[in-house]
Amino acid sequence: MNLAILNFINPAAAGAEYGVEYSGIHHIGFEVEDLKEATTKLESIGSAPRDDINQALGLNHMGPARKFNVETKYSGPDNVIFDVSEDWVVGTHEEPELGEAIKAEVR
Repeated sequence: MNLAILNFINPAAAGAEYGVEYSGIHHIGFEVEDLKEATTKLESIGSAPRDDINQALGLNHMGPARKFNVETKYSGPDNVIFDVSEDWVVGTHEEPELGEAIKAEVR
C-alpha cells in the first residue's frame, strides 16, 4: 500500500470536482502486472480514463512512454478516482540505480 499526502497547486491535476482546496481521500491506486491488459478490462466495464487529470499531469498516451512513477487515472463506480500503474511508484519497491534524467522524472 502506498499513501501519499497531496497538496495540489494545479486545479486541473486535482480534477474539476475537487479543486486545490479539497481535503480528504482523493483517489486510490493499484499496481498491475500488465497495463495494456488492465486498460482493456477497464474499458470493457465502462471505466473511462480521466483524460483531464492525465493530461494535466503530462501523461500523454500518444507520446513517449514514461516508465517510472506513472499512474494513469480512471473514473470508477460512484465517480471514485483510481489509478493504475504497471511500473513501480517511487517508494514502493527497492529503487534500481537510475540515470539522472530518470531521477528527475520520479521526483
